[in-house]
Amino acid sequence: EGTVDLHVFEDLPLSHSSVSDLGRSSFKTFAAPLTTIDRFMESQAVKNVDFFKCDVEGAELAVFYGATHLLRQEDAPIVMFECNAETSAAVGWHPNDAIGLLVESGYDHFFEIDDSGGVARVAFGSDLKLHEKNLIAAKSKRVLLNQVLARAA
Repeated sequence: EGTVDLHVFEDLPLSHSSVSDLGRSSFKTFAAPLTTIDRFMESQAVKNVDFFKCDVEGAELAVFYGATHLLRQEDAPIVMFECNAETSAAVGWHPNDAIGLLVESGYDHFFEIDDSGGVARVAFGSDLKLHEKNLIAAKSKRVLLNQVLARAA
């Protein structure tokens, strides 16, 4: 709970914003209210989430930490999120940290969305070379996972 400073970049398209200044000097700063996903869900009596999209220009790990109750549920949502090495480094973490938190929360299927909208299973084992990739994470028990697996075949 509280506020966060958002940096809105004047030289980037679509009102690009981040909690970091991303090493740029051309931005305006705005204070925005802040809460966690878990607190929001509790305050609004949200019982179920099927799909969760997270593209917050480097703050994905912070969002996931604020959604640990949701993400650890057996019927946790399918999560689509951006992995961007540059924006995540600007706030002090690596995309693999977010993936690790999801794995610890029980997520066991990861897919990359390519530029044409195709989906391919992500192979782990070494440090992933992630830069501006959109990933989908899912738990085996999700019914919707079968649809993602069918597209990835």
